[in-house]
Amino acid sequence: MTASDRRVSPTITLAVLSLGAIAYGVLSAVVIPALPRLQRDLHTSENGVAWLLTAYLLAASVGTSILGRLGDMFGKKRMLVWTLGILAAGTLMAAVTDSLALLIIARVFQGAAGGIFPLSFAIIRDDSHARRWPGIGILSATIGVGGGLGTVGPV
Repeated sequence: MTASDRRVSPTITLAVLSLGAIAYGVLSAVVIPALPRLQRDLHTSENGVAWLLTAYLLAASVGTSILGRLGDMFGKKRMLVWTLGILAAGTLMAAVTDSLALLIIARVFQGAAGGIFPLSFAIIRDDSHARRWPGIGILSATIGVGGGLGTVGPV
């Protein structure tokens, strides 16, 4: 049996993809209740912290389509690993910075990782033929769960 003959269980694949979707969902929502504190801690205006949301949403809209297309061209799993790396880099940068400009750049990295969703849906579609529809439903639900956890999390 070669390495290419072994297949990961669809349940494990779904669990890993759901964990990535929850992480992205949390990061998309966690900054909203923290905006007043970020404004105070970074000594900036409301317009300054509004760019944290704007940059994230712009990067997400662009990153989602580009990473989805790159996944079709170069392999969905490979691009998902790169996307998770981009998300991790943006999260690490956001955790260690105390500058509004660098925090906005970190949010751009985090937003660009929106490609997690089309790549995850495509992987579920390709890998789990028998459990395709429940897998897509579970993955869709994790988006809302992540957003809910990010909104009510401690600030």
